[in-house]
Amino acid sequence: MKRNLITASIFVSAVIYAVIAEHECIFLKYFNIICPGCGMTRAVRALFELDFKSAFEYHPMVFSMPLVFLYILKNGRIIKNKLINNTILILICLGFILNYIIKLIQFYN
Repeated sequence: MKRNLITASIFVSAVIYAVIAEHECIFLKYFNIICPGCGMTRAVRALFELDFKSAFEYHPMVFSMPLVFLYILKNGRIIKNKLINNTILILICLGFILNYIIKLIQFYN
């Protein structure tokens, strides 16, 4: 349980830092390619401003972050059913992959 709290604290701290500190995406800056998380910082900022439409436009998977946080905090057991937990995690991963593919297509067109 202590390890989960530390991990969750690091996760929350990273999100807060990303929202407060304004710096460019390292992948975009040095490699000229977007990363799967591109837009997530702006999306979180928009959520803090209660601008849900902009948050979705910046990165649609921003709404999965509470589930990811719970997944970390509860040691991979959001719900008692392991199959449902794994399905949720797979859907989140697929959402990130699909979003990344769409953004890559848009970025290079």
